[in-house]
Amino acid sequence: MAASARPFDPADELQLQISFLCCKALQEPTPLEFLTQNLSYHNGGRVQVHEVGLAKYLVLETDGTVQPVPSCKLAYQLEPTIYLAFASHKDATYGNFFCGSCPCEFELSPEATIQANVMSVLEDFPVASLFNLLGQGYRVVLSGHLFGGVLAHALASKLLLQLRQEILLAESMGFNLEALSATVNK
Repeated sequence: MAASARPFDPADELQLQISFLCCKALQEPTPLEFLTQNLSYHNGGRVQVHEVGLAKYLVLETDGTVQPVPSCKLAYQLEPTIYLAFASHKDATYGNFFCGSCPCEFELSPEATIQANVMSVLEDFPVASLFNLLGQGYRVVLSGHLFGGVLAHALASKLLLQLRQEILLAESMGFNLEALSATVNK
């Protein structure tokens, strides 16, 4: 007998809803207007949309309090979160992704031009800003659709690798990271 799927807790479900709304907003002609209309019961705050090369991304900053509906007396207290949703730029086509090229320090196969485009977008992405927000206690949630999903996955990998390098460097310098309250349960 197969085990039944564990239901999402309300905080996880809320993060999924907000991620989906951010991805959907990037597909709309006016993403900010779409979010204004659809985030009324979520903890959405400051929103920005940026374009980088063949991609665009939306940044949504949330505070920590969510009240599901106005009549509900229950409010969830969540960690402040930054949602990043990625999508293809409106002028981008699949031909741009598969036929483009960008300089790399290693040779890519002819079929790997999509990876080159991902690398090109991530080179211009402000990763240091994300590390700053993580250091301030923000949670970062990445999402995307199609090429945006590839970008979100690649950025998550890049963040994790860089974070691991930072931890190893700090440990090699003799820092006791477990003693720092900012790193507990992170």
